[in-house]
Amino acid sequence: MPQDALVAASPETGLYIPAWSGQRVLYGHPFETPQADLRRMELEAFLARGDLDALAYRPDYIFFGPRERALWQADWVPDERWPVVYRVGTVAILAVPQE
Repeated sequence: MPQDALVAASPETGLYIPAWSGQRVLYGHPFETPQADLRRMELEAFLARGDLDALAYRPDYIFFGPRERALWQADWVPDERWPVVYRVGTVAILAVPQE
C-alpha cells in the first residue's frame, strides 16, 4: 500500500491505523481530523450504504473488520464491489477503483 494512500475505516479503527501503519485515514482522532464532525458523518453514511458520493474525499482502500461490519447494512457486501487486496481472519482490505 503506498504511504500516501487514504483509508476509510470505522471511526474507532481510524484511531489506530495512522499510529500502527502510518497511513492516512478519512477520520481518525477528532482533534487531528479537519472538520471532524462533518468527516465522521460522511464516513458513517458511507459505511451504512457503501455510497462513495457521501464522502468529500475518495479513499484508496477500505479497512473492513468487525467494527466496520457492525456498521454495514446487510444488503451491501463491499467485496463484491471492490477487490480484496489483503485478508486475514475477519479483516479485509479492499481496493477502491479510482475513476
